[in-house]
Amino acid sequence: MDSNPYAAPQSELETHAATPASLERAKASRGQRFGAAFLDGIFSTICLAPWTYSMKSGGMTRSAALLGFGLLVVLCIINLVLLSKNGQTLGKKIVGTKVVMADGSPAPLWRIVVLRWLPLTAVSMIPKVGIAVALVDACVIFASERRCGHDYVAGTIVVDA
Repeated sequence: MDSNPYAAPQSELETHAATPASLERAKASRGQRFGAAFLDGIFSTICLAPWTYSMKSGGMTRSAALLGFGLLVVLCIINLVLLSKNGQTLGKKIVGTKVVMADGSPAPLWRIVVLRWLPLTAVSMIPKVGIAVALVDACVIFASERRCGHDYVAGTIVVDA
C-alpha cells in the first residue's frame, strides 16, 4: 500500500528566483528611501523629546530620563520585530519598502543590525569625521545602483514591499 489517504496533500513547489532585471525594477526610489529615513528620524526625535525638553528647562529630571529611555526601548523593539519579520523599520513600513539581500532573498536581522546599521552609527558618533562619513554614505545613493554605502557593506538593497 503506497498511498496514505490521510496524508497531507503533496505538490511540487515552484520557486521564483529574483532576476537582476526584476530586482532593478523593484528597487525603492530615492524619494521613498529619504521618506523612510525622515520618518524614522521623526520617531527617534519624538522619543528623545522628553530629554531635550528637560535639558532646556534646567536639567535632566528622573522622570524625563525614564520616559525618554522607555520610549526609545519601545521604538527599538518595534523596529527589531519589523526588521526580523519583513526587513522593515517603522518608516520603511509606512512608505512601503523593505531591506533584502542583493539577490532578493530576505535579509537576516543580524546582517541588518551588525553590518548595515552598527558601523555607520558608530562612526557617525566620532566628532567631525562622523558627519563626513554619514554624508558620503548617503550621497552614494545618487550612483546608478541607488544604494547607500551601508547597503554595499551589508550586501543589501532596498525594494518596494
